Amino acid sequence: MSQMKVVIDIGGTGARFGLVKSQQVTSVGKASIRSVSELANAVMRFTKNITPSAVAVAVPGTLIGDKVQLSRNAGWLVGDTPAIIGNALGVSKDRVRIVHDGEAHVLALRRNQNVNFGAINFALGTSVAFGALDAGGRVLRSLSGDCWEIGDFMLNTSAKNKFLWHALGTAGLDELSRWTDDDGLSKYGSRLGNFVVQMSKIFRPRTVGLSGGIIKHNWGRIQEGFYEEFNRIKEFKKVTPTPQVIVRDDIADTAALIGLSTLIG
Repeated sequence: MSQMKVVIDIGGTGARFGLVKSQQVTSVGKASIRSVSELANAVMRFTKNITPSAVAVAVPGTLIGDKVQLSRNAGWLVGDTPAIIGNALGVSKDRVRIVHDGEAHVLALRRNQNVNFGAINFALGTSVAFGALDAGGRVLRSLSGDCWEIGDFMLNTSAKNKFLWHALGTAGLDELSRWTDDDGLSKYGSRLGNFVVQMSKIFRPRTVGLSGGIIKHNWGRIQEGFYEEFNRIKEFKKVTPTPQVIVRDDIADTAALIGLSTLIG
């Protein structure tokens, strides 16, 4: 049997692929994907027609267990998702792992030796994906068993659209840059820092991770505003520990793939 292990990060405009060898992600590629048949064709091109022995996939949307219930970008995966992908690739269903994209990003913290668990992570891009790991480094889901979907949180903010997906996604970042006479990126950092403090009060993590395209391209101008707000968490030190912050601007394009590799690598 082939020992080729493949990780797939499905996003808003396509998918990224990676091979997993010795717990490392190698040979990263990408393709435009709009159906399960296109996904299968892209994977086989990527593997040079070698059927994978195991597959792990990150999907944006709502998951219950390992089944996609709703996804704006990958509605073709709704249903028994491991079976859908397994049938398309010729891989046994029990060799297919499916997680939410926010979970894939937080799982990448497992590859960082400096992380103290439990941990939460915010992947900031077109929208905001969230994931959590418990004190043992295992994925932590909501009490109902669903993955975390925080995009519809309402922020106390000056943003025209106060939903989190807008206010801390690329739309909110662009809005701040247009509306303000000074540095809109610094104001975005303040908005992010304030939100992270609120989430840290709830989850009380030992580590907070920041990843995604916004972090990759803008962290240098975001960080001052972020830390001005985030450091206020020390005011609550009697009841809320101050977590370490790990900024992953160096692996923004592959963070989800790295996280997925921990599931099969």
